[in-house]
Amino acid sequence: MVAKKKNKRKVRVGLIVTLIIIILVISAGYMGVKKIMNELEAEKNAWKVEIINDKINVRSKPDRFEALVGEVKKGNVYKVIDINLDDDQYVWYQIELNGSRTGWIASHRNEPYVREINNPNADDENSYEEAVDYSYPEVKYHEEEYQTESIDTIKYDHLEINSKSDYEISHKLYVEECPTYTQYWIEYTITNKIGNSTDKLQKISFINEPNPDDITSLSKIRKKICLEG
Repeated sequence: MVAKKKNKRKVRVGLIVTLIIIILVISAGYMGVKKIMNELEAEKNAWKVEIINDKINVRSKPDRFEALVGEVKKGNVYKVIDINLDDDQYVWYQIELNGSRTGWIASHRNEPYVREINNPNADDENSYEEAVDYSYPEVKYHEEEYQTESIDTIKYDHLEINSKSDYEISHKLYVEECPTYTQYWIEYTITNKIGNSTDKLQKISFINEPNPDDITSLSKIRKKICLEG
């Protein structure tokens, strides 16, 4: 009778152990599947570029004079590892090549060689193909001198600004004090969403003379400022 009870206990323990093992296996399998699904989702939403030029050289570093390590061709898509914006003319992408290899490709700021996919800096985060404007804003004006009543009435409505993305405008005022004349200048700074800035200098005149404390001497940004005459 005692032996039978012991056997029943062994059977129960065995069943419990087996059940625990099954639960652990199922749980491990679920976690493994979940991990794979998360990795696939991350890969799907990863920042990529599609090559739209016939081909682009791949270099070891983000510079046109660095070692050539290969080339990428039109239609291929690559994951972006890093980006370099130090070059005024080109945007440099570090891309993931076959295996664990990486390299740098250049794309012109105004006429891109690549199409952005899932760029985290895009204006519309829900658009996987929204482009980021890497170009520098262009600033134009048609009058040699901007005339305004006072410092408080300065406006920017006479400027023509070409920018593909949102931008902000600020300005600084300078005075060119010379023996035969005094000339005021305004320097506009246009900065777009990703921080690219363009400066433009224009003559300015006031009906009400500005306070000297509000003006900076132009000699601080120019070595030779006075015209001969």
